[in-house]
Amino acid sequence: MQHGLTELHTAPYELLTTPLNIALVQGLGATRRFAEALALIDETIQSVEANGDLCYMPELLRVKANLALATSRPDTDEAETYFARSLEHSRHQGARAWELRTAIDLAGLLAARNERRHAREILDPPFESFTEGLDTVDLKAAASLLVTLS
Repeated sequence: MQHGLTELHTAPYELLTTPLNIALVQGLGATRRFAEALALIDETIQSVEANGDLCYMPELLRVKANLALATSRPDTDEAETYFARSLEHSRHQGARAWELRTAIDLAGLLAARNERRHAREILDPPFESFTEGLDTVDLKAAASLLVTLS
């Protein structure tokens, strides 16, 4: 994937750079290459901010929050901050799917802290905003988490 991104940069074809970077960051995180993942997510966030192409910002912030939780020394406060920023961006953009994904992750963090009521307050509104597609992975995950939060 890194090789493919390098080729896209030399093309120059940048349309897919951000989503491919997100996928690469997630892969680096899954293989516990956290330093590389954090460097790439920070670089991508800076690039998106500089270019004004903020449509991916909610997902970038959500992925960064999950990286903060995945390291050998999880930083839950930092993760919560990035989740909150992701929610803010997704709501501002009307990006309901990314708002739901972030709400699922943040609610999971809050539930782990035994803040079940707060977790439900975060997750319930974006979940309830969907009236179709209830068989999608994200909506099934949200429904399952809401059941455990009850």
